Amino acid sequence: MAVPPGIGRSIGMAAIFSAMPEERRLQVYQTDQVRVTFDPNLCQHSGICLGALPAVFDVQRKRWIQPDKAPANAVMAAVARCPSGALQSHLVTSVIRSVPRPDGSG
Repeated sequence: MAVPPGIGRSIGMAAIFSAMPEERRLQVYQTDQVRVTFDPNLCQHSGICLGALPAVFDVQRKRWIQPDKAPANAVMAAVARCPSGALQSHLVTSVIRSVPRPDGSG
C-alpha cells in the first residue's frame, strides 16, 4: 500500500495498518463423513447456518462448527444454504490403493 508523503507522521503508521482489512485463514472442520470449510473473508454474517443447525453452528464455541453434531446429509444441506459461499462441504471418501504383493498376486 502506497502511503502519501508525510501521512505516516500525521496519523501514525500503526493507524494505517490497523485500518487495513486483515485476510483471515480458511477454517476446516471434519468428521469421518463430511468436511466443512469456512472462509471468513467471504462471510456476509447472514446467520442462516446458525438457524439451520444450531447444534452444529454455534458462534459461542471456540470451534464454532462441529459437524459431528448432526448427520452428514443435514450438515451438507445447511451448508448449501450459505448465501455467500463462505461455507463449503464435501463428503470425505477413502481411496485405498491396491499395493502389489511381493509374490505378484494382488
